[in-house]
Amino acid sequence: MSTVNNKSESVKREREIVDLLSKMVGEAAKNSRIKHVLVTVLSNAVKPWSNGNYVKRTLCAQIVKIISAVLKSEPSSTIQIQGKDIGRLITLLAQNANARYAQSPMHMVDHLQRPLSDAVQQIDFGELKELLDRAEEPVVELVKNLIGLVWSHYPAKLGAVLTFMHPLGNMAVKSANEIVKPLNTITPDLFADLIFSILGSIDGKAIGELYNRVLELMRQIHTGSLLQGEHGISHFQMDLTNKLREIQSGIDPELYGKAKVIAAEHREERASARADIMMENPELVLGLIARYAAIQNPRIRTIGRKVSVYEGLPTDDFAEAVWSGISPIDTQGIAGIVNSVLRLVNGVHEHKPELFAHVIRDIVNAVDEDELKTATQWIFRDIRDAITPLADTVHETIAEAAGE
Repeated sequence: MSTVNNKSESVKREREIVDLLSKMVGEAAKNSRIKHVLVTVLSNAVKPWSNGNYVKRTLCAQIVKIISAVLKSEPSSTIQIQGKDIGRLITLLAQNANARYAQSPMHMVDHLQRPLSDAVQQIDFGELKELLDRAEEPVVELVKNLIGLVWSHYPAKLGAVLTFMHPLGNMAVKSANEIVKPLNTITPDLFADLIFSILGSIDGKAIGELYNRVLELMRQIHTGSLLQGEHGISHFQMDLTNKLREIQSGIDPELYGKAKVIAAEHREERASARADIMMENPELVLGLIARYAAIQNPRIRTIGRKVSVYEGLPTDDFAEAVWSGISPIDTQGIAGIVNSVLRLVNGVHEHKPELFAHVIRDIVNAVDEDELKTATQWIFRDIRDAITPLADTVHETIAEAAGE
């Protein structure tokens, strides 16, 4: 009985879909432009059949004439397809799809796998690759010629195209604002429940498996790079070095240096702009300062939580893990870095012995002595008062160490 009802419902849906499509096509045909297109397509379709035969040609002409008369239209008429009809059509199509999936969950696979497989089998991807390789130069030349034409004869048009960014950007921002605005009216608990329900429906295990696949790809690339490398240098490093060398050969060093200076100045300008805004809005700055502890406390608790994880580990295992992690550190490499830095500093001092003294002297001379004296007095006094409770413990420890 259920099967019969489902079949009956499916037939009703198909009829309603046909009725809606017919209504939309009929409404669209009222437009003179669309009517002309339909009549032209019909004439072109029957022309091969009637070609060379007077009777057929006359019959086709009458058919086209009748259809053209049936499709009444007005030059100023506009297409008036009802939005409710479009909504109903989408709903019916979704219901049909759901009914098919209910009967056969693999309905899409059954109907699309074979034709898609045949299409992939027949496509020669080598030919596509060869096409792209050969199209590179002519496509670049075409773009070059078009841009040259625009710049030479129609520069205003290019400027007009660039001005499109202004209204498009405004539309995007204002539209996003209208989309987000209704969300602010939802109660916090309902909105949180909605978001968390969406997050909860995401298949976390599948994400973990995808992450594993990506990590395995990274491992494969790394291993393959090491296997194909030469003289202890990985294949990736060799290719990257060659590519960077190739890129560097096309860079103007003088222009690159100027660009770095410009980027630094832009950072300064952004910082200055933010400072100006903060000076104009002292309540914003005061609010942030007043909430400094509230901002930092979560970070402190996060660090404490991480440390508590280490503290909860078995002491022997933790000590062994720390030993295994720290003991292989390249101490020679660290010492080499220190030595290199010292050699660099000594070399600079040898050629410019006044440099460091000059920099330090300028900084010292610029320090306000009165402010430094005041700060030094209260800092050391506060430190002394703060560590006074620990004085006895420190004295005992020092005495014990001296006795040993």
